[in-house]
Amino acid sequence: MDVNPWHEKKRYALVLAAGKSTRFKSATPKVTYPLCGKSMISHVLDKLEDLHIERTFVVVGPESQSVKDAVASYTVAFVVQEEPLGTGHAVMAAAPLLKDVSGSLLVLCGDAPLITTETLRELLETREVEDADQVVLTATLEDPQGYGRIIRDRQGNVIDIVEERDARPEQRAIREINTGFHCFKISSILEELSQLSPANAAQEYYLTDLLRIFYDRGKKVVTLATDDPDETRGINDLEQLALAERKLKEIGDTS
Repeated sequence: MDVNPWHEKKRYALVLAAGKSTRFKSATPKVTYPLCGKSMISHVLDKLEDLHIERTFVVVGPESQSVKDAVASYTVAFVVQEEPLGTGHAVMAAAPLLKDVSGSLLVLCGDAPLITTETLRELLETREVEDADQVVLTATLEDPQGYGRIIRDRQGNVIDIVEERDARPEQRAIREINTGFHCFKISSILEELSQLSPANAAQEYYLTDLLRIFYDRGKKVVTLATDDPDETRGINDLEQLALAERKLKEIGDTS
């Protein structure tokens, strides 16, 4: 994909790693669990190495020394999310570090080690080529339970993401889902972060609410679909961890 040289091309990454390990039944942050010889989050950070990222930020919780230890060999900056108030709140915590930069912000999940460099590159290049304010990585699942649904208008334009717990029955029938991977124009996300509200079933600041805000403001939002939904799946329990290990061995990604 050819990138228009006139568009802002500096790239930054924000890895969300403050989640708790509730379903692991452990006090150990799940992103530090070993997977094919290294931590889960290390697999994610490795995928950024060839993408010409200016700076990578890792969002952690207040008790995060084990996460910091797990990524000690990487050049990253840490952002502390003092309270677990959602993905939007995590990005709010990082906002002061972004106010003097421009370009693209890749937001990715620290618990999704199967993501590929190729998909992340395509996300970044789509934002740059389209000069989009937001690019959302989507997938279509046979069973979309648990995921936010992609809402489109009659013309096929994406207009919203609705989390499952907030979705109406007809919205829950939608099979196109938000994978949790996004790429934003930095100036646009900083303009609108303050518009996020915890007025939802979880009483959290959803990063996904920015899509509707962008749409209402006339900003450009586009989607990119992955052909392999497995690459975006987060790991939430030991069974999923074992499945991810098998998948990594199958594709030879065990370094």
